[in-house]
Amino acid sequence: MPQSITRAERIHTLDAEIAYHGSKGWRLRSKTASEAHLVKGQPVSHFLHLFFAIATLGLWLLVWIPLIVFGGERHKYVSVDEQGGVTSSPPARTPRKLALAEAAPANAVGAR
Repeated sequence: MPQSITRAERIHTLDAEIAYHGSKGWRLRSKTASEAHLVKGQPVSHFLHLFFAIATLGLWLLVWIPLIVFGGERHKYVSVDEQGGVTSSPPARTPRKLALAEAAPANAVGAR
């Protein structure tokens, strides 16, 4: 059976992982003794893009729609277990992203 590490060692390991991800552009949103929520990117300002879309009579939608689909923030959870193992995973899918993911294969099959 693997030996457990102390709480201080878990915190130190998590801090090292946060520093590593920080060097890759991720920033810390929240942290507990064994888990950290990291974020990369910036949220999309929908009010600003709505203003530009109205002002350009819809032409700005060519910019706004790709930002909605591909832009915004990305989230990641990093955790350290009792044995010192580090796990990094994206959060659970939101309903909007889940619906988009389920619709994509159906569209591909229907195209045949």
